[in-house]
Amino acid sequence: MKRILLVLSIAVSLLILNDDLFAQKISLKGSISDKGSKETLVGTNVVIKGTTTGVTTDIDGKFTIEVDSLPVTLQISYVGYMKKEIKVNDPNTPVKIDMEMKVFAGQEVVVSASRVSETIMESPISIQKLNAKQIQEAASGDFY
Repeated sequence: MKRILLVLSIAVSLLILNDDLFAQKISLKGSISDKGSKETLVGTNVVIKGTTTGVTTDIDGKFTIEVDSLPVTLQISYVGYMKKEIKVNDPNTPVKIDMEMKVFAGQEVVVSASRVSETIMESPISIQKLNAKQIQEAASGDFY
């Protein structure tokens, strides 16, 4: 009986001392939009810096993310825009983020083709020739 009480008291002590059971999450809310046009950015990534915890914005450009403690740094990224890091100290103030477009300098793309003729029978893959009329009469989807 004493052994059961000892094990039970140790188990209860471990449960009480475990911070994760009683820790309350802090909910941060915010919205993300384009700096120039003020349009909301749907699907923007919002990640807590140094973790893999993150969310994406909804159709209205709004997000809600839960954090363990404050202050916290949020990393915001969206395709075609510069990445941002925002430090949040107050959970009661909604975070309003304006993203700036980033211009990408593209690299050259080289497209090449062989001018050597290859017959259908010598090809290692299946090749089928179709003219415009055959494509229009095909039973699959509407091509025009």
